Amino acid sequence: MKNPFINHTEEQLETIQDFKATGKAFASHVFRNNGDVKPITIMFEAYSSSAPATVSNDNDASIYNIENSILSKISNISYLKRKTKLINLSEEQFDEYFSEYGYTSDMVDYPSRNSEGQLIALGVCVPMSALYDSDEVTIIQVDALESKVSFDDEGNPLNGFQEKQVDGETLTKDGEPIYMKRIFAPLGSQDRRIQQDQVFGNASNRDIKPAMNIEENKSNVQENVQQKVQDNVQEVEEDQVTFDF
Repeated sequence: MKNPFINHTEEQLETIQDFKATGKAFASHVFRNNGDVKPITIMFEAYSSSAPATVSNDNDASIYNIENSILSKISNISYLKRKTKLINLSEEQFDEYFSEYGYTSDMVDYPSRNSEGQLIALGVCVPMSALYDSDEVTIIQVDALESKVSFDDEGNPLNGFQEKQVDGETLTKDGEPIYMKRIFAPLGSQDRRIQQDQVFGNASNRDIKPAMNIEENKSNVQENVQQKVQDNVQEVEEDQVTFDF
């Protein structure tokens, strides 16, 4: 997996390890988008371990957690899954919420990629308390069938939902398309996933395929327990970030 923290200081990296260990969401990158009203995009991310690849009910969640826990123990590898979520702010909002952490809107530039495909943007490490009254927040994935999703007059899904795809293939349940979104939730909350018709193998011993493409520079993108993460951690990237500039 590409290193997402190439622009962070050693001090920030130590704090990020704490966030990884606790599963708490935090702001990791800031960059400009093409919007006029809210031109600054904040990337939040959170990490979870031994989470089920697909969950349709609580029994399934328990089964997958047992499976992943056993496999992690015998392989001596702890699997971490990374989830990201983007939120756009106006320059005034950004200055209000982030200036106390040493960041102002005049420090934020447009993002790019280096030759290895790594994100070049302002690296930050800011807790959720910048925008919320608690740090006990994580990011989870919520799936819904097409029949449960609302659409606008042009047929675009509302409320942050996107069609769930793997390698360009739309995932379905009993033939009905599945939609997904990432939301902030109380720390400890579990993903709400739907078991799709397609079979891609055992998620415990393969790389998770990208489930969602996020265009980071679009203006319409919605919305320390001191325990170190073990050295033998395999991070699984759950989304593939793309640009259109």
